[in-house]
Amino acid sequence: MKTLAVFSAVLSVLATAYASSDSKSTLPSTFKPPQVFKNLNLVHVISVEKNYVKENINVLIENIDKEAQDEYYLPFTGDQMSRVGGFEAKDRKDASVGHFKVEAVEFDPER
Repeated sequence: MKTLAVFSAVLSVLATAYASSDSKSTLPSTFKPPQVFKNLNLVHVISVEKNYVKENINVLIENIDKEAQDEYYLPFTGDQMSRVGGFEAKDRKDASVGHFKVEAVEFDPER
């Protein structure tokens, strides 16, 4: 059975606290995320209503693999990550699930 999930990422491009975290993992240069999800709909909203920029990325994804998946990769450049102030991922259709675990991983072209 194919399941649908709504992935909502909220980025506050103001501080660098999250980007400078020491909990990053480093991926090898040959890393390619498994192709197990299909993006059905993506909405990218940039709000400048306040004195800081807030980006919302809402993605409706479908698991196209035969097994359940627990990792979804969202790429950012190093420059973008240096400006990320916060990041959250949640299922908007099922609030009882709570927030998903979010980890920064680093791509190392030298490795």
